[in-house]
This record gives sequence, structure tokens and C-alpha cells, in this order.
Amino acid sequence: QRPDPNTAMIDALGPDGGVYSGKGEVTIGDRVIPYEETITLQRIPGKPVYKYSQITNHAVHKEKKMHAENGFIRPAAMLPDGTVPNNEWKFVCAQVTGLSEIGQGAISAESDWVTENTVLGGDKVVGTMREWKLSTEVIEYKVAIKRPGTETYEPHLQATLKRKSE
Repeated sequence: QRPDPNTAMIDALGPDGGVYSGKGEVTIGDRVIPYEETITLQRIPGKPVYKYSQITNHAVHKEKKMHAENGFIRPAAMLPDGTVPNNEWKFVCAQVTGLSEIGQGAISAESDWVTENTVLGGDKVVGTMREWKLSTEVIEYKVAIKRPGTETYEPHLQATLKRKSE
């Protein structure tokens, strides 16, 4: 069993993770669609790894499921003493749409984390950039997507989620 690395990610998300819910919006072309979202982060015992799951419902038609993802947040590398070099963490997820993302980025002392992700399985999206602001009480994020044949990212999602009391 590896030692607990007491890093900025674990400080930001807490030793056990949590459940966060709130509102967001997706931009598709010139349309903006509101949604409600829940992200669950569960620490895998004895490891510096969080299981990530996300589900969204339409904000008006709450019974209408919009999207779901599952994956992991884990150190990009770990030294024998349990530290994570440069606080680099990986984000790995599979989406219900058939897309998979993998990327990594350094989390700052202010708990900002940006990952530039390679996307597999898609013909309309070839990359994503996720910008996170993490804390034990609130998760804020933005997701931008890169289309085939372009080098720039376009805004796609943004949300603010608050930790649910247990």
C-alpha cells in the first residue's frame, strides 16, 4: 500500500471525496440549455485515487436524462515517498455518448486544475479542455471542446456544484 501523498488535490476534495449537486448550462451552437448535475467523487481506500461519476438532467424536464460520465482522478506519477511530482493529476473518463477522455494537468495551491484531454471515439469532438476550481464545499468547472480540423476550443459546458450534506 502506497503512502497517502497529502497533495493539493486531496486537500481540495477531502480525504473521502463527496457528492456535489447544482446547475449548469450547455452551449450548442447558439442555443444555451440549462441542466442540473450531480458529481460523485469517492476516494478508493488506501489509494490517492478518486472514482468520478457524473449525471445530468434537463433543468425544466427533470425526468429527462441528458448525459452521464464515469472515470477516475489519479496521480500522473507518484514518488516512493508518496508525493505527486508537480501536483500533476490525470483525468480519465468514459461518456455515455461513446467518447472517452484522458488528460492531465497540475493542480495549483489555489485548487485550480486545468486538463487538456485527448478524446477517443468521436468524429465531432477530438479534444476537450476542462477548467476546474475545486474545494470540499464547491466545484466550479468549464468544459471547452475542439472540433476536427481546428486548433481552438469552443465553450461547451459550465456549472457550479455545491457539496450535499450527508
